[in-house]
Amino acid sequence: MNNKYWFINLECIGMQVLFSAFSLIFYNSIMPPKLFSLFTAYLLIWAIHSTFWQLGNKERKNIIIKNNHLDRGEKPFKQNRLKGAVIGLPFFIFNAMFLIITCLFNTDILITIESVLQFTFSGFLPLPNDNLGREYFIPRLIVCIIIYIPCVTAYFSGSYNFSLTEKMLPKIIYKTQSDKKGKNIGK
Repeated sequence: MNNKYWFINLECIGMQVLFSAFSLIFYNSIMPPKLFSLFTAYLLIWAIHSTFWQLGNKERKNIIIKNNHLDRGEKPFKQNRLKGAVIGLPFFIFNAMFLIITCLFNTDILITIESVLQFTFSGFLPLPNDNLGREYFIPRLIVCIIIYIPCVTAYFSGSYNFSLTEKMLPKIIYKTQSDKKGKNIGK
C-alpha cells in the first residue's frame, strides 16, 4: 500500500479521536444522549465520507489524465471502484483489534480508551460492566462497521463523481432563474 493511503488511515484515526474529544467537551445533560450521539456520529461519518470521496474523485481525475496521454497501442488504465474497501481496511482493523484487545484483557485503561474512541456513538452503546461479554462487544463492533462503511461507499461515489449534496443541495437552497422570472411577471 502507498504511503498516501497510510496517511489517509492516520487521518481517519485522528478524526475519530478529535470528534470524540469534541463530543466529550460539548456533552451536556440537556440534550438526550441518543440525539446528541446521532448528531456527533453523523458528523464523524460525514468527515470520513468526505475524505474518501475526495480520494476517489482525485484518483478518477488522475486516471483520466493518464489515459489522455497514452501512446498508441497502450492499454488504458481503469480505476478499481472498490479500492476504498482496501484503503479503509487498516482503519477498520485498528478499531476492531483495539476492541478485541479490550475485551480480552479487560483492564480499566483499555475500557476507558475504547469508550473515548467511540464516544461519538455513546448514546447507542451500553455501559461497560465487570464482564465484557456480547452485550459490550457486539454494539461496539457494529460501530466499527458503521465507521468503515463510508470508506467503501464514499470512494465508490467519488470515483463516479457523484454527490447527492452537490446535485440536490443547490436546488433546494437557490432558486432557478425560471422561478425568479415567474414570480416577477405577476407583480
